[in-house]
Amino acid sequence: MQKFDAHSSKNKSFNEPALEVMAPGGMPFQLGGMKLWENLVEHVHTAQYSARKNDWEASIRVGRTLLFLHHYLMLSTDYQELIEQLISLDGSEDYWTGKTLYEDELGRLSLIRLYPGTPVPLHDHPGCEGAMMVISGAAEVQRYTVQSRTEEEGWGEVVTLDMNPERYLEQYDTTLFGKETGNIQGLNAMRPDTILLKVQSPSQFRQEQYWYYPLQEPNEEKVMDAKRVRARHAV
Repeated sequence: MQKFDAHSSKNKSFNEPALEVMAPGGMPFQLGGMKLWENLVEHVHTAQYSARKNDWEASIRVGRTLLFLHHYLMLSTDYQELIEQLISLDGSEDYWTGKTLYEDELGRLSLIRLYPGTPVPLHDHPGCEGAMMVISGAAEVQRYTVQSRTEEEGWGEVVTLDMNPERYLEQYDTTLFGKETGNIQGLNAMRPDTILLKVQSPSQFRQEQYWYYPLQEPNEEKVMDAKRVRARHAV
């Protein structure tokens, strides 16, 4: 593996990761113990706390570090070929296609391929916080926060959701989701080649994820009720 220095700026105001790294080998990638991966997860957690104080520097650090990680992985032909393979899929029978790149106790890194005309329904990320960056195409992201839910824990309970501002993401734009705020999301591809790079921490949530099916349009207060159903396949 060839050693290189991908960033030589002397501006350390954002505590950017040291990007003197070893070029990645083939998949599955091994990011464990790598400072760039550890910094990304740390910035995700810090951004969620800082957002309540309007500290946007933390959010900028997440997007910047996620972009650095993408550029690092682009040094691998396996990563490049995977992106090309995902773009080539027509998705005629799918809402999305996902590929896990790396996972450990800190979190999970994955690629999500979206298809125009088949939006990913509203879904949650129980106990997780994270970020998504468009690396190809463009995407519209709907975001909701649970306002209240029924006491019943059975199948198909009704919950009330607060609508957060929608985001339109073009290449290298990033959006965050927290453990509470904006944890429920719907995704819609705006271009045929839309792919997202997604990090979430921690990653052990697959048996708990739910879909949310709106029962009406959001009212003037941006609030709506939705049916909450356990998901069979995690996003």
